[in-house]
Amino acid sequence: MIGSREIVNEINKILRDTWTDDEWKIGKQIRIDKKWAGRLKFITERYTSAGWVVKKTAEISSLGERHYFLNFKNPMSFKATPPEIRDTGVN
Repeated sequence: MIGSREIVNEINKILRDTWTDDEWKIGKQIRIDKKWAGRLKFITERYTSAGWVVKKTAEISSLGERHYFLNFKNPMSFKATPPEIRDTGVN
């Protein structure tokens, strides 16, 4: 089973990357790997306590496949965002 630290490292790498204007408005979608299933509640709670708004979403492709995502959104404007949240705040 994949550990929480590895999942957080993967998420942080994506969240620390450049955000588009649309991503800042609607959030950054991160696809959930099936290996993460047993850790999602813990991971979601960690980011929420660090100030992120985290939602679990699902999409169905045209082939009928289900894809699951975590959507990360910062509730503040970029300028008002403390540096620790800009840097995810989760280790």
